[in-house]
Amino acid sequence: MKHTLAIAKCPSLIFVKARFDIYRAISTQIHANRVFDLIYPNGHPNHLHL
Repeated sequence: MKHTLAIAKCPSLIFVKARFDIYRAISTQIHANRVFDLIYPNGHPNHLHL
């Protein structure tokens, strides 16, 4: 939706400046954890309870 249409539909709408640097840092952490979970689905090998 274009911002002009959004403002027309909701005049009290507030736009917040994006903080892409923070988004990128958090996204990197999330993706790193997902890759780790794919490699070690049962946790890190040093933490396995055999």
